[in-house]
Amino acid sequence: GRAEADARLTGRHGPKAERKERMAKIAVLLADCFVDVEYAEPAAFIKGRGHQLVHVGPEAGKTVRGRDKGTEVTIDWALQDVSADPFDALLIPRGCTFEDPGVREKVAQWVRVFWQRGKPVFASRRLASSGGKSFNATT
Repeated sequence: GRAEADARLTGRHGPKAERKERMAKIAVLLADCFVDVEYAEPAAFIKGRGHQLVHVGPEAGKTVRGRDKGTEVTIDWALQDVSADPFDALLIPRGCTFEDPGVREKVAQWVRVFWQRGKPVFASRRLASSGGKSFNATT
C-alpha cells in the first residue's frame, strides 16, 4: 500500500511513518528515447505522494522525449553538474541512450554511488541485475 511504498522511498516504517514522513528527493536519469510508461507511471506515483522529482541528463534545460508517446521532459540538471549526495533515490526509465562515451562513464559512476551508499535505485531488471558493475546506459 501507500505506507509501504512511502517507507521504501523515505526509509521510515511503522504507523508513525505517515504522520512524520520526510518527503524524498528523487533523481530521474533521463535521455532521449526513454520508455514513456517507465517514466510517467512512477513519476505520477512519486509526485502524488508529495515527493520531489529532479530530472538529470546530459544537458540542463534540454527537452528529452519518450520513444513511444513522445512524452516531453525538461532536464533540470546536467549530470556533470550535480552529485548523488542530495538525493534519496534514483529512477532510471529504460531506453535512455547516452551517446557520448564521457557521459556514459559519468552515468555509470553516478549509479554506482547510489548503490554503494545503499540508496534505492529504481530501474529495469536488466540494469538492476548488473549491480552497477558493467552499467549499460542503453538498456
